[in-house]
Amino acid sequence: MRKVCKPFFRSPLSQFTPFRGLGSLFCKNLGRFVAVSRRDIDAFMVLDIEDEYGKGVLKRGRIETPEDEFIKRLVKPGWRVIDIGAHWGGFSILFGKLVGETGKVWSFEASSKNYRLLRWNIFLNNLKGVVEAYRYAVGDREGEVQLKVASTSSGHHSVLRYDLPTKGVERVKQIPLDKFLKTPKVDFIKLDIEGYEYFALKGMENIIKNNSLWLFIEFSPQFMGESLTEELYGFLKFYFKGVYLAHGGRIFKTDWDTAYRISLEMGQRNLFLYKE
Repeated sequence: MRKVCKPFFRSPLSQFTPFRGLGSLFCKNLGRFVAVSRRDIDAFMVLDIEDEYGKGVLKRGRIETPEDEFIKRLVKPGWRVIDIGAHWGGFSILFGKLVGETGKVWSFEASSKNYRLLRWNIFLNNLKGVVEAYRYAVGDREGEVQLKVASTSSGHHSVLRYDLPTKGVERVKQIPLDKFLKTPKVDFIKLDIEGYEYFALKGMENIIKNNSLWLFIEFSPQFMGESLTEELYGFLKFYFKGVYLAHGGRIFKTDWDTAYRISLEMGQRNLFLYKE
């Protein structure tokens, strides 16, 4: 079955979305873990296709659009990137390919199962030495936290969320990046940790203060509650003056009031923010 299905996911024809979609319907017995080619970059990715997230990437061949295309226009060779909530490495692989051997990517993933796939994908794409992976939660202080393991999708695990159907918890070491990363220069940060973003940002406030950088953040009022949402909004608005909103299938420059209003209305939006 794997040989029959290989053209759907690992051939030039796999660059066409309808062809991949046909393959995802036809190929039902591939096993749990499958390596597929990506459509957004020249890379492979190992997926757990028993997971809802994995099924989506198998069919689409890319992680998140139009965010991936916007990142390809921003990130340059030699840049230093932090990926917090790296999951299986979808964005970490993209960053690694873009920054090249002269750049650096630090990837952080708290879930033990996600972390294993993250390391597998780094190895598969020959990015060892460019992308460094760590199994830590990123927060505002050192210690241990409980990571709730979601039963819905591997991308939903959270330290903060209480609305999740879960299938257990993991105790994970937490680190603040200001203490952990001994680097003076950062160009780009991606942050997607299911409502816990404010605490991660407080733990790397010196990095933010001392750099001109881009922040790609999942802003999720629906996960945080009113008080924490306002705290995060105030922090972001204080440091970041350039605001780009992912909404309606595109990314466009806007103002903070508009970005905040739409994020509240939708419950969750991706923002690209720039600090001089």
